[in-house]
Amino acid sequence: MEKTPQLLESAATCLELLDQLNQLTRSLRACLADAGKSHSLTGTEVQLLYRCASTPDGIAQRELAAALAISPAQVSGLVERLRSRALIVGHRPAEDRRRQVWKLTGRGGEVFQEVMAGVAPGLAAPLAAASPSAVAQLSQLVQQMSAAAQAVAAPCDVRREPSHQRGAA
Repeated sequence: MEKTPQLLESAATCLELLDQLNQLTRSLRACLADAGKSHSLTGTEVQLLYRCASTPDGIAQRELAAALAISPAQVSGLVERLRSRALIVGHRPAEDRRRQVWKLTGRGGEVFQEVMAGVAPGLAAPLAAASPSAVAQLSQLVQQMSAAAQAVAAPCDVRREPSHQRGAA
């Protein structure tokens, strides 16, 4: 694939956007971690509780791993810790006994609401910097870009051999 100046500029724009999103993500994760401390929760555990709260019928462990961008083994440790504290409860659906589905307990819902009350101002601050329509547009744009990135079968055509060997017969 020939690398045109326009293609290279698009790649640079993507890298800049990635840096900006990473910076925002770090700030938001720090807010979650701080808010979770009052209940001895990590930021990732708060996110896991959010996912459970967002899916009242329960969320599969594999889906939690994908949503949190962590390994299934890490999710196993998190759900066990939260289960042992009676914040979530797991069950296996009759239609697929291999899957483990997690839901908030009553206590888990209470703790989550308390954490959210504490973190709401910090999480709302970045949104307050833009109009509601700009936030909606940003959300839609990020969804579109994410879908486009996932649709690409091989996101990077990176060859393993050194560049001086490329194209050699």
